Amino acid sequence: MVCLSQAETVNGEEGRVTAAEFECLDELEAEALIAWRFHWFSEAGIEPGQALRLAVTPELGPAVEMVQRGLAATMASVVLL
Repeated sequence: MVCLSQAETVNGEEGRVTAAEFECLDELEAEALIAWRFHWFSEAGIEPGQALRLAVTPELGPAVEMVQRGLAATMASVVLL
């Protein structure tokens, strides 16, 4: 498995990583990624429990895309959870 650097995975694609890429992160990188995602979803208006469940979801792309396209964050979380 080829692992990308943290800069390529966490910062380069708005916190999007595949499940395989997530497995390559060390503990601090994974913690930073989950914290960033939790903050992003919380700021989008998702309740803390749902924000946390989304933050630990490896394949996050669909949720981010739904919110960026204007779907209410709470509705995006319902669709994905």
